[in-house]
This record gives sequence, C-alpha cells and structure tokens, in this order.
Amino acid sequence: MVHSTSDNGNVSDDKQAVSAFAKLLAAADTAGRDALIARAKLTAMNAAPDEAFEKALPESFDFDADPPEPDWIVVGLLERGTVNTLSGDTGSAKSIHAQDLAVRLTAGDGLWMNREIKSKASVLYLDEENPERIAHSRLKALGMDNASKAGLRYFRRQGIQLASDTGNAWVQWLGMELGEHQPDVVIIDTAMAVLSAEVNNNDDIVAAFKTVLRPIAERHKLAVLILHHERKTLAGEKRSASQAMMGGRQWAGQSDVHVSLTPDGEYSDGELDGEDGYWTRKDFRFAIEKMRDGGSSKPELTTVKGTKRPFIDSDGEERYRLAAMNIEWGGVIERETAQGTYLDSALAAMQREPDRRWTRKDVARACGVGNPAQPDGSFIRAWNALKGDGYAEGNNAGVQLTDKGREYAVATGLEL
Repeated sequence: MVHSTSDNGNVSDDKQAVSAFAKLLAAADTAGRDALIARAKLTAMNAAPDEAFEKALPESFDFDADPPEPDWIVVGLLERGTVNTLSGDTGSAKSIHAQDLAVRLTAGDGLWMNREIKSKASVLYLDEENPERIAHSRLKALGMDNASKAGLRYFRRQGIQLASDTGNAWVQWLGMELGEHQPDVVIIDTAMAVLSAEVNNNDDIVAAFKTVLRPIAERHKLAVLILHHERKTLAGEKRSASQAMMGGRQWAGQSDVHVSLTPDGEYSDGELDGEDGYWTRKDFRFAIEKMRDGGSSKPELTTVKGTKRPFIDSDGEERYRLAAMNIEWGGVIERETAQGTYLDSALAAMQREPDRRWTRKDVARACGVGNPAQPDGSFIRAWNALKGDGYAEGNNAGVQLTDKGREYAVATGLEL
C-alpha cells in the first residue's frame, strides 16, 4: 500500500499528487515502479495519519489468455492464496483433523480426506488451544517423526494475537516468520484464541480477513486454514454450519472455502484382542459448506481411530497413553431414511421451478405425500430440514431455494 502527503496539507494538492504519482507508476518499468513505491513508503512513515492517503494498484488482466488454473495444495480443497475455515463444536475433532493434515503434508502423503496432496509441503501451526502433552502425543501418534519435523513449525500457547490494527507486533513477527521459512500452509487453532477480532462484530471479522489473513495468503502464496468453534445446537433445532459458527456471519462469508465437522454417533472403545491396551473410535461428518466457485457437498464419513497402550509412570503407576491414531475416510454418506428421500424429492421438484414460491402442501404433493402431518413425522422433519439446513428460505406464504439448495441439487444430480 502506497502513502504520500502534500507539504501544505491541501486536499487539492493531495489529489494532484495522487494523479502525478499514478502517471509515474504507469510509465515506469518494473524496477522503476518498485523504486517509486519504496520511496513513497518511506515518505509515508513520516506523515501524520490524517495527512496520508492511500493508493491501490489495479489488476492487469490479460483477457487474451486463459485464467490461471487453481494452484492446489490439497486438490479441490486447499488452494494457494486463499483463506479457509474449518468449523465444528467442541469435541468435533477439528484440531485432530488439522494436525493430521499437517503430518500428511510434511510427509508428502498421498491423500487427505480422500483428496490428493499435490506434493510435500511445509506447515506453520499456530496453536493457542492445546497443552504440550496433547499436541506432542497426537502428532506422534498420527505419524510425525524427527525425519519430517523440519517441515512443521509448531507454535503452542505463545500468546500470539494477530490484530488488524497497523503496527501489531505479532503481525510483524508473523511476516518475518513467513519470509524466512516460507511455509505452504498456515493453520490457526483457533480463530477466537489467535485472532483479536471481536467474535460477534462483523466489521472486525472483515478487517481481520482484509488486513491480516488475505495479505498473508496472497503475498506468500500459501493457504490459511482457520479452525473455528460452533455453538451447541439446541434440542429440536436444525443445524446450519454457517449460522452455527460462533459470532458474526462473516466468518463464513469471508472464507474462500468453509468446511465443517459434526460428531456422528457416540465415542466407543474396547480391549485389544490378545494385546495389552484398548482401541478407541468416533465417527464424524465432514462437509464442504461453501466454495468460491460455487457448490457444496454431501456429508462424508470420517472416523478417528486410536490405540492406547499401558505404561508405568514416574510414580510407578500403570497408565495408558495414545500410541497410534489414524483418520479414515469412509465415503459419501447417502440418505437412506424416508426423511432423506422426501428432502431429495423436494429439492428436485423445487430446482425444476426455481422461481416458484412453494407452500408446505406444494412440497408434500411433489413428494407424493397426501397428508403432510403423517404419523411417523418424516415429511415434517424433511420440511424443517429444508429450511433449517439452509436449502430454502421464506415464510408461511411459501419458500424458495437458496443458492445452497440449488448448488446441492445440481452437485448431486437432483435437477435431472
């Protein structure tokens, strides 16, 4: 960003200075432009805030050429130059999945969540949530070793607080860290702990993306992944990931990709057959809620499996600790219930007439349901999910498909 100021503080003179500076930039070659910008920045350092003005430079698109292809780190999910969010309630294994991603990237492992890792990559992990014992044991159990750890710079409970105000010391530190070590991915665990944006203030959230996160991603050609908490869903309330995230809606709105994790069933464990120790297991739903290119996805099953082994602690007591952990992708979760069938039928019918406002009776008729209040309640649950999950919006007079509903119908072939 370029700053300048006139000698006498006159606004007209400032405008003339801007125009003259823009002409100089346009006429200069690359080296000359860099020199002019550097000189302007030095001038701005001595300018009072109310005297300074800002000059942005336009893009120089070449429309005779094809747009650049995505520079994927994880194909279809993490792209260089983007800021992305992984949301989930406490206990939804956000950190475990992010730590698994870090381990796989540094090892150059082939897949993460069944998506190709393009090549070996380095990771900067800012963890203001987890104690040392937990972070160390998880990373080791997931497969991190000394041969790969050079690719992971892990900062844990350092009091890092990235603020959008000019001159924030932690932002300056991060800039130096990125310049020296050039990571491919920055993981922020979590938004509430690392970013100083007031969680409910959409203006604060936008400022954090605009002045801290996007400049990091674009200037250093890396991907940022923010872990963010969701509030607990109340009894009987339908879950919508974008609305469930703690604080303002712009956590989802400003993200290039928003993915979510939701527990799917209870935690289970049992004794190992013929061995000391026990196994652990918990299933989760992983879903792409939003992409800049449009589209969302059906939820996918992901299972966190662990093995705990006995050891003798320093007091001579037998205890158990995590010895191995892996995350298994279990495929796309297809709807198999009557509720899911009704919901898909409703989406298909509404996609064929996207401008129509649909009453509950209209949707019931499209689903072949004569009585919307049928005893098993499956149609009513589907109708509530249609609105509660963000596929449609409206009131008692009728509802229409949202962008999410249309994208889901297209992505899953329901419009055919």
